[in-house]
Amino acid sequence: MSNARTTLEEAIGNENLRQYYLNRIIIDSSICNGLVYDPDGLKKETTTKLWMQEAGYTESRIRQIIGNSFGDKGDYHAGIALMPSFMGVVSRMPLFVGRKFFDGNFLDGEIKHALQTHEFRHVQQQVDGFEYFDTEMFREDYLKDQIRNEVILCMAELDANTYSLQRLQGDGIRRSYVEQIVERCNLGFNSLTNAVIKGQLSPVEKKYSVALLDRVKP
Repeated sequence: MSNARTTLEEAIGNENLRQYYLNRIIIDSSICNGLVYDPDGLKKETTTKLWMQEAGYTESRIRQIIGNSFGDKGDYHAGIALMPSFMGVVSRMPLFVGRKFFDGNFLDGEIKHALQTHEFRHVQQQVDGFEYFDTEMFREDYLKDQIRNEVILCMAELDANTYSLQRLQGDGIRRSYVEQIVERCNLGFNSLTNAVIKGQLSPVEKKYSVALLDRVKP
């Protein structure tokens, strides 16, 4: 067997083959320098902490922001550390992949779609900023504590889910997988909309939220 041809079934059965499987998935290398298998969560956690240390964050501040179990001990699907203070500053970054995509609940086409759309969108958000906002202004507003992390994460997920839903194509994707994306889009849209209507956002948060909602509304 050639490692370059590792199938999903082989990767599920043999953890040593999972990086080879991920190497087969095409990802835009201009801003993402590879899919990195992270079975214990340490690569994601270590890389993120290193970036924050280089930016001058104290250890106590790092723990406050990312918590003590940031890497989830590898028990996650995939992702990056979305850091608003670095949006538009980092030129390329890896996309970390945990163990959950290899639990047997996903088809090959679904894993590829999720990584190439939803998760890749998070890389774009970090490297280029949100598509709908001026990145430098957004970053400055965050650094002035005018936008909360939880609001940014809600916006990031809604944007990524919408991006993913708009790019559903190819074989090996089940209706149940599509329905889950639709459900996440609706939940995210309704949650952010309610926050705007109920006055739960600061004026700056509301400005960005409304701009995003106008672009992604069903």
